[in-house]
Amino acid sequence: MQNQQNQVSNFGDNVRFEPAEIHRPQSESELLDLLNKNRGRRFRVIGSGHAWSQLIETPDILIQMFDISGVRLVTEGGQTYVWVGAGCRIASLVENLNQHGLTLPSLGLIQAQRIAGATATGTHGSGKHSLSHYIQAVRIASFPEGAETAETRLIDDGPELQAARCSLGAMGIIVEVKLPVIPQYMVEEWIEEHPQVEKLLECEQDTPLQQTFLFPHRWTWFVQRRRVANQSHRSSFAWLYRIYWFLAMDLSLHLVIKLFTSVLRSRRLTRFLFRRLVPLAVPIRKHIVDRSDRHLTMEHDLFRHLELEAFVPRRHLAAASTFVRTVFQVADSKRFRPSREFLQQVDALKMRDELFALAGTYTHHYPICFRLIKGDDTLISPAAGPDDWYAISLITYTRPRDNFYRTVTFIAKALTKLHQGRIHWGKWFPLDQSHVQHQYPELAQFIEVVQKNDPHGMFANDFVKDKLGLQQ
Repeated sequence: MQNQQNQVSNFGDNVRFEPAEIHRPQSESELLDLLNKNRGRRFRVIGSGHAWSQLIETPDILIQMFDISGVRLVTEGGQTYVWVGAGCRIASLVENLNQHGLTLPSLGLIQAQRIAGATATGTHGSGKHSLSHYIQAVRIASFPEGAETAETRLIDDGPELQAARCSLGAMGIIVEVKLPVIPQYMVEEWIEEHPQVEKLLECEQDTPLQQTFLFPHRWTWFVQRRRVANQSHRSSFAWLYRIYWFLAMDLSLHLVIKLFTSVLRSRRLTRFLFRRLVPLAVPIRKHIVDRSDRHLTMEHDLFRHLELEAFVPRRHLAAASTFVRTVFQVADSKRFRPSREFLQQVDALKMRDELFALAGTYTHHYPICFRLIKGDDTLISPAAGPDDWYAISLITYTRPRDNFYRTVTFIAKALTKLHQGRIHWGKWFPLDQSHVQHQYPELAQFIEVVQKNDPHGMFANDFVKDKLGLQQ
């Protein structure tokens, strides 16, 4: 986030706005005082700014919760929980828990986010539920129905808790969340290359924590296989693996991508990079055991980028991944001819002209990441409901982004219609209300809870109201 006077931008630099005021309360009482003095105005909270949708935008009062970041452990009924202040960075929380031999039940790919923003949008890792699912209680500051002044309410059961777990900031300002913690554990990791998506699904049984990268232009699957290790100590060469991964993947790969795509702007070199060079750098079948947070997270925030993430039910993964691949192949070359079955799908959507308008306009330049997320006990997180989901991450490092926007917007619209797709609330979000409402069966209940907690519409911004159809 950048802040010059009241100018604010997000990590991806695609969202810029100027709130009327920016406040940084030092305590809960100061937060409540701020709300009471400004009753009737509109409030939004910004965390790390590591998001690409317009969730943080407000023309009025923007609040930074950075100083409300305490961490306290409690034990209830033999289970240990952690109460975390809204502004606490996940990296700080994980470090604190490590000192007690503990960790979170689920970790996202990066640790730069703050806990309230991560949970309010459904941040997830792979092979488990999203972090939102695990929330046991939330303390939220708002002007609930019938209240004369702002108050902090404890929400710890029923539909209110399901809504608060992933609330998009629409129920009020999160002050604290309560999460279960588990003993720290070791993860075994190794990487395999496979030609077909079916092998990815087969591998899940043995390595449920895995994440997978589909390399563009080579179109094979690099499965980062992961499972809880049987040993309690890290591998002898784990430190060397960490250094190699940081230098080769987190740093060098991204620098080369930036060179080929943003500086040289060479499609041919970009294709060669993924067909030949990057596979040579991947340490295939090197089994390494290390602490969970070291294996399950990456330094993914070193370079400015933009991401759209689509969720599809697990049973749709094979068809959805084929569809995504084909769209990128069409966008890459005017000479590419998609299959008859693919064209029939596009014709059924009445999107053929839109598809071929993409032909030859965009060469994708980053591995497509696939992660399994167990169904969440929430109302509107992207993985809400009983089904298991796969998240498909589509990322760009280039500017201008117009051709990327057009290509992934086409993908997003098609996936929602063909494969019950949902778009992550915190990522770039090109869909309108018509694409959203039919994807969340519990949306009406979520809106009811929001209107009870914020009857005057002071906390949901225009983005939230527009996408959800909130009438406040």
